[in-house]
Amino acid sequence: MKQRYSIQTRMGPSIGTSVRNWMKLILTNGSIAAKYYPRVFFINLVSTIGIPFRLYERWKFDDRIHATKITSPPIFILGPWRSGTTHLHNLMCQDTQFGFITMLQAMFPSSFMSNNLFRHLIS
Repeated sequence: MKQRYSIQTRMGPSIGTSVRNWMKLILTNGSIAAKYYPRVFFINLVSTIGIPFRLYERWKFDDRIHATKITSPPIFILGPWRSGTTHLHNLMCQDTQFGFITMLQAMFPSSFMSNNLFRHLIS
């Protein structure tokens, strides 16, 4: 029987990082095991593709972001696995007094404001 190989590139917290942060992370931690080369390649690719989006974000929204006054302290939901944090998040999302970010915005924080333009491509 023929074996089938596939490259798995799990989405992790580094997927939407900037090229500069990604290179710092790689250089700081030294060598990378060969089994992670596909993942490193994928993160390099996504980080490089993200450069124009980060530049657009900075050009279009930087002044507005810096002028925004935060009137209430943010709420961070932290907890161990299976402790109800996702349920609490979902309940709080139903209340209009709270704002929240999408998974796409969390994965690509450097293009937070403009990534809604591309939501239809991935949904």
